[in-house]
Amino acid sequence: MSVASKGNPKQREIKKQCIDLWQFEFAWATLGSLEGVQIATEGNRNMTAMLSLVGAGRMKPEQLSDVAERTLKLTNNEG
Repeated sequence: MSVASKGNPKQREIKKQCIDLWQFEFAWATLGSLEGVQIATEGNRNMTAMLSLVGAGRMKPEQLSDVAERTLKLTNNEG
């Protein structure tokens, strides 16, 4: 199978190995692909939980704004 080399993804190399090793390679690649989705899901869950706290009056809106700015590294684009 032709796969991207570890040092240079644009360079391809031929790998020959048994199915047991390929299964590991495919699982590893799949987990790497899902990492960004997992991070986004966790961030969304955290912000939704904090928004619920604001709605319930257990957290001030200013605190939520501070957390969002730190977490998302938002910039103030005002004048």
